[in-house]
Amino acid sequence: MEKKIPFKNYIILVVIFIAFVLLVFYMRDWYNTTRVYYNENSPVLEVSTEMNQEELSNYAQENPDFILYVSSGYTDSIKSFERDFRDYIVKHNLNVVYIDTSSIDINTFNDYLKSNFLENSKLESKITNNQEVTVYDFSNGKIDHVIDNIDDEDMDYIDKIFTRYEMIDNA
Repeated sequence: MEKKIPFKNYIILVVIFIAFVLLVFYMRDWYNTTRVYYNENSPVLEVSTEMNQEELSNYAQENPDFILYVSSGYTDSIKSFERDFRDYIVKHNLNVVYIDTSSIDINTFNDYLKSNFLENSKLESKITNNQEVTVYDFSNGKIDHVIDNIDDEDMDYIDKIFTRYEMIDNA
């Protein structure tokens, strides 16, 4: 006796197949979109506040003690460091502000920092244009410490520097 398969089962199979194909294309597009997003943005941006140069002065008045992290979100060579630094920020609950240098003129930005936020003339030489990643420690609305090319260091060294400069609370 031959069993006959109802026609509606074929319709259900076709609908499931089409839904599966559409789901695969959606997942592929979603993957590509997130990959592009993370390649073009800094991982530090996930746990910090992004702002531009014009907003920095107001932020410094409202929040006088913070850490300014300056880098380019497009630089692939620092992504590994930035993932580690992102975890460090979360671990120590740091107040970090991020500025993406790929969208600004670094010479103008450095001049802006020197003229508006620098009281210690010894730090002026540390604010240079050949830095890829720089951390500025703001205390009372002014730059207290500058850590240039921080991406060349390991997280233990950064922890020691942040502790020495009292940028983290080790209570």
